[in-house]
Amino acid sequence: MTITKTLIAALAVLPICWFVPAPAQTPPGTLPAGTPLAVTIDRNYPMHTGERIRARLVYSIYADNQLLLSKNTAIVGSVVELLPDRKRRVNAMLGGDFTPFHIPQVRFDQIVLANGVAVPLASGLAVNGTPIYRAVAPPATKGGFLRREFNSGLNAARGDLAFYIAPGKGDRFLQWVYGRLPYHPQHIEKDTS
Repeated sequence: MTITKTLIAALAVLPICWFVPAPAQTPPGTLPAGTPLAVTIDRNYPMHTGERIRARLVYSIYADNQLLLSKNTAIVGSVVELLPDRKRRVNAMLGGDFTPFHIPQVRFDQIVLANGVAVPLASGLAVNGTPIYRAVAPPATKGGFLRREFNSGLNAARGDLAFYIAPGKGDRFLQWVYGRLPYHPQHIEKDTS
């Protein structure tokens, strides 16, 4: 008799469990909380509190097999605080550079979509994450030892020449001049991720 009562009680509960709604998912087009965003900046920015910074996504963001944000989507934020970088300053002072180095604390607050619409973003402070590694296949090697050495020297010469003729040479020259001064303005470098 008790087995029958337990079986009836179990069957009575079973249909109720079938009608319990599934756990709530994020609405379509909503970025789930805690989603890490890998971003990189495209130009140098002065290191000042309140400086607006424009970055772009390194990778596309998907949620529930839907593309939410495509690669290179613009993310806009600002420097909220500058923390002193004592270790870097001590090392620089030993080399004759007396610049007070800082670590910028950046908070991103907008996502700019491809159509130009700015969407607010609530985020924490940007932190250094895992280094971004871009794997590139080495070029195919042809020939013997002498040919490989010649190609190696040719690639080194092209790299040295690119320093002088590649885009951004004016900024590189300015940074070279700043590197020779005992005190210079600090900036957030291009390609910081």
